[in-house]
Amino acid sequence: MTDLDLPEVSQDRTLRDVLSVLFRHRRKCLAVFLGLMGIVTLITFLTPDYYESGAKFLVRLGREQLTLDPTVTTGQVVDVQQSREAQLNSEVEILKSRQVTTRVIDRLGAEKFLGRAAKGFKGSPEALKELALRKLEKSWQIEVVHETSIITVTYRATDPAFAKSVVERLLESYLEEHIAAFRTSGSFEFFDRQTDTIQNTLGDMEGDLRDLRNQMSVGKLDDQRSNLMDRIGGLERMIAETGADRSAARAKIASMKQTLQDLPETLVTQETSGHQSSAVGAMRAKLYDLQLREQDLLSRYKDTSEPVVEIRRQIAEAENLLKTESKNLTEVTRGLSAAHQQVKSALLSEGATLSALDAKAIVLEANLAKAREELKELNNHEVNIAQLERQKIVAENNFKKYSESREQARIDQALEMDRISNISIVQQPTLVMTPVAPNRPLNILIGILLGLFGAIGAAVAGEFLDQSIRTARDVKEQLGLDTIITIPQLSTKVPAPRLEASTATLKELPAGPMDPVEMAQTEGVVRSRIGMYGESLRDGLMKVGNGDGTSATPRILAVTGCSGGEGVSTIAASIAGTLRAEGAGRILLIDTSAIYRSKEDDRFVLPEHAVQRIGGGNNGSPPRPLAWKTGEDFLNLLRREGSFVVLDCPPVLESATAARLCHLADSVILVVESEKTRRHVAREARTRLRLANANVRGVVLNKKHFHLPTWLYERL
Repeated sequence: MTDLDLPEVSQDRTLRDVLSVLFRHRRKCLAVFLGLMGIVTLITFLTPDYYESGAKFLVRLGREQLTLDPTVTTGQVVDVQQSREAQLNSEVEILKSRQVTTRVIDRLGAEKFLGRAAKGFKGSPEALKELALRKLEKSWQIEVVHETSIITVTYRATDPAFAKSVVERLLESYLEEHIAAFRTSGSFEFFDRQTDTIQNTLGDMEGDLRDLRNQMSVGKLDDQRSNLMDRIGGLERMIAETGADRSAARAKIASMKQTLQDLPETLVTQETSGHQSSAVGAMRAKLYDLQLREQDLLSRYKDTSEPVVEIRRQIAEAENLLKTESKNLTEVTRGLSAAHQQVKSALLSEGATLSALDAKAIVLEANLAKAREELKELNNHEVNIAQLERQKIVAENNFKKYSESREQARIDQALEMDRISNISIVQQPTLVMTPVAPNRPLNILIGILLGLFGAIGAAVAGEFLDQSIRTARDVKEQLGLDTIITIPQLSTKVPAPRLEASTATLKELPAGPMDPVEMAQTEGVVRSRIGMYGESLRDGLMKVGNGDGTSATPRILAVTGCSGGEGVSTIAASIAGTLRAEGAGRILLIDTSAIYRSKEDDRFVLPEHAVQRIGGGNNGSPPRPLAWKTGEDFLNLLRREGSFVVLDCPPVLESATAARLCHLADSVILVVESEKTRRHVAREARTRLRLANANVRGVVLNKKHFHLPTWLYERL
């Protein structure tokens, strides 16, 4: 791959990027793929053939699901709707129970399950049996056929006859455990004893209840209580009515006595004084009648009641009228007062009525007391009768329940003795002579897929764990610098010119003026290998600029790297050769690693072999070492010696003078080797250059590997 990867920092991942990751880690991917594929293939062909035997049985609706256990029905029963799925799952759990597997091991022997492993086993028989149990549980499969009541049991073994024997023993053990699981031991004997005991107790209770009713001469307590309550209620109403009548009679008697006191026994029957008026007699009779009504009202109402006040007003008006009319009478005739006689007769009658009411009240009170006493006695006996009746009802219910449970227990016991259950064998254990495992084609396919996924995983893991700088995007993200150019890794199949040498790059070019033929040959070599990216490097320098808005090529350019072997000398030679090929004047390519300090005059000295003068002649003076004391002297010396100066500096992290030399240069180029320079190393070099106030113009990403084949790269 010779195409140049120009600096571009894009965050979008393309198919080319994804494939590049796979090709970059192709060795890891291939190793993982072959390793996983080899393991799967080895296991597949070393695994012995396995034969499978299977059986099917139907779980019908039987007494186990449709009836409750007799011992459950003796108490409170909660209606629990158990689904068929739950019933089938219960049967599956019985199949997987340790009791079933233990019976299978005991009947066939643990040695048959373990094979050759049992011969060298040195543990106890219990441990050997435990190993056989674990192997048996791993080798069989139990499942419910979807939307059916059929359960399938399969077992795999290296011997088809042994696989069939295991399934047969499994079905036998399961049927025994199934019957035992739904059996309640000793239930029939228990319910038989309890039924006889409750029957005798019930007979005693019935006799006691009969004797108590005969003693009380009662039939049904509710009817007798109802009649007695009606009787008491009638007596209480009669007593209340009699009391009201007695109060009314007493009031009448008192009123009549008061009236007799007010009425004279005799009164004037005739008084003639002038014309006799018949209206006076009628008015007087009316007055008497009003007075009688007043007495009657007083026996029933208070003095301040409205009827009494009204009748008294009428009496007062009648008396006033009578007095007015009587003034004209003069003839007086006396006789017995009819009103007095009438009131007296009514008084005698009311007294007799009151005496009768008093006698009636006494009789009613006596009858009421007697009825209440009878009710009290009935209540006392009712508690005993109710207790006996409740005990009788409880005993009857218990007798009924225990009788039904005894019958159910008898039926269950009979079915268990005949080994009758709701399990029907649909398919007997099969004997299949064709192996079912391993499926070698499928395993090979799985191995291929596993190898592919493992290879992809290895590539992703390698990419994630790789902390090197690989692309211009990494340069921008890690260092915050622009990538001037990305130079691909040159193929080693093409003969490399002497300019490619990491230490002798352009150093073999003679100092001073060069022969035209030799210069042409040299420039041709430079253009052949370095020139193809030297111009792009120069354009990149112009594009990045100096940081102050100008884009002129710097006169003193320092090229440095993070660590050795990153191609710093090659890049420096490329820049110098490109400038010389374009006729940029006299160019100095200086190997700064040769600088040393003279002990004689304490000056810095650059040997003549470390300075390569390219083009522009030597001004008639032979090559000589350069010496200076200060950095300013060094800069002035360089500017006098050449139009452009390229400093080939040692790595920043390996030489303390590299950062100081970069500080003296107009611009600095940091060379980073793709996929080798670690991120933290590059960040540390960038930090040291920043601390030295070096003008880092950008980064050259060198030796970029293009892992994709050319034909694939060009099509993406």
